[in-house]
Amino acid sequence: MTKNPMKKKSHKSVAVTSKKITLTGRAPSWPLNDLVFFEVPDRDLRTRPFKGAKRAKVMASITFVFLFFLSASGQQWPFEYWHDGKLVLEAGDTLKGKIKYDPQTDIIQFEKKGALQSFTSRKIVFYEIFDVTSSRYRQFYSIPYSPIGGYKTPVFFELLAEGKITLLGQEKLENRTTNSYYGYGNITRIVLVHKYFTLNEKGVVETFTGTKKDVLYLMENREDEVKRFIKVNKLNLERQNDLARVFVYYNSLFNKK
Repeated sequence: MTKNPMKKKSHKSVAVTSKKITLTGRAPSWPLNDLVFFEVPDRDLRTRPFKGAKRAKVMASITFVFLFFLSASGQQWPFEYWHDGKLVLEAGDTLKGKIKYDPQTDIIQFEKKGALQSFTSRKIVFYEIFDVTSSRYRQFYSIPYSPIGGYKTPVFFELLAEGKITLLGQEKLENRTTNSYYGYGNITRIVLVHKYFTLNEKGVVETFTGTKKDVLYLMENREDEVKRFIKVNKLNLERQNDLARVFVYYNSLFNKK
């Protein structure tokens, strides 16, 4: 039988629903977390193979979003693991077992001998975990807080440095947009970011940027010493551990006799 010379090799199909194109093939194994959104300008959308999606045919006249489900082999975040730890309830009880935390909802899951319990920040005063992703102990406290003032509710903060000025932290998921690898618009990635707060001696929690400028402003009474400490130790305050070291050093200046 004579082969049809006009017959073309088929490409991986795509499903088009509500202005979204979802690959029906195997998910790529890129080193990204969770979901990646490709924002493609309409001028670049034509009926032609799309190499970044295994040559899937794209047919559209407006901006579409390519939604890729990444493989399970990608990097995981600390809150996706169960950690050994303990928690102290508002009633005064201390529980030891496996702990899994959710920074988005402030809900703590506790497991021991197959029994699973869930607690909110209203029910827990303090919890501690041994983080399996960083091999270190981490401590979290439930502290009344309101980002816009007014009525305060208990919120979990991680203790990063304690003293005259206490440094607190939170983990949050946010969308970050970067240029596409393939020249098709932008890629929006879900990333884990660190947010910082300070707790003064009066127990007031305030937001804090963590920049060098704001660190020096906050520590202006020991600015020269702090500057020298940062320079000598070649600290990068964009790294959480280095930022915490600065606060530990600053607080230590007031503990000296």
